[in-house]
Amino acid sequence: MARALQHRPGLLGVGVDPMAIVRRIARYLGIAVLVVLCLIGAALVTTQTGWFKDYLRGVVERQAAQYLNGTLSIQRLQGSVLTGIELDGVALHHEGQTAVAIDKLFVAYEPITMIREGLILRSLRLEGPTVLLQRDNAGWNFNRFVKTRKNTGGKGAPPLTIETLSVSNGHVIVKDRGALVEDITSLNSTLRFAYHKPGIEFDIAQLSGRSPDVNIKKLAGNLRFEGGATQVGDLSVETDRKGNLWAGTVTFPENAPPTGTIVKIKKK
Repeated sequence: MARALQHRPGLLGVGVDPMAIVRRIARYLGIAVLVVLCLIGAALVTTQTGWFKDYLRGVVERQAAQYLNGTLSIQRLQGSVLTGIELDGVALHHEGQTAVAIDKLFVAYEPITMIREGLILRSLRLEGPTVLLQRDNAGWNFNRFVKTRKNTGGKGAPPLTIETLSVSNGHVIVKDRGALVEDITSLNSTLRFAYHKPGIEFDIAQLSGRSPDVNIKKLAGNLRFEGGATQVGDLSVETDRKGNLWAGTVTFPENAPPTGTIVKIKKK
């Protein structure tokens, strides 16, 4: 029996070559893998084309219109849409003025994290931002940047966390009923930002800037805005003036006197 099988082709004499089957399966798998790789490659190439990025830029502007009062414009979008992008010439036009203008905006994210945990950005870097904050008879303009739930059909702005938000060479202009109140230049900062129900949080690792009256060498602390109240915690401020170190925690309730303590520490 063994000798007879040795002279018959195929597997156990039934005319099937096992190596041929293996080779064919390997070939089919190879073709399948190649097709998948080609599809992935095509998708990656497509997302990197100028056409797709222009399309994505338009999508971002339209989506922003659902949540912002005003018009968001973006001159150019580049980078990898899978891990992070760069936006050039970003501006928010609000109530007839350019309230926010940013030379370059870099955002980095992890798609898997965003799918699992929501809108979480690994980092957001702003280069050359200019922000106009002004108060009129209707109040401060930044309170009207984001639409209310009533204006968005009950949606409201989605929760957002930015693990590292950095600002380079920023400029903040503050006006009160047309009069210039503050003009801060050379603003540099690193902080963590979180917007969620029911408030907004800023954890400032470091902040520095210049104004006509005082130069802030270093500011650190955390800010929380919730239900009309503002809470400042673990605050430390160092300026270019003598006795220039301040520290403490204070809460500013809505329509009530502030509570807490801010201590001035004399610099040695």
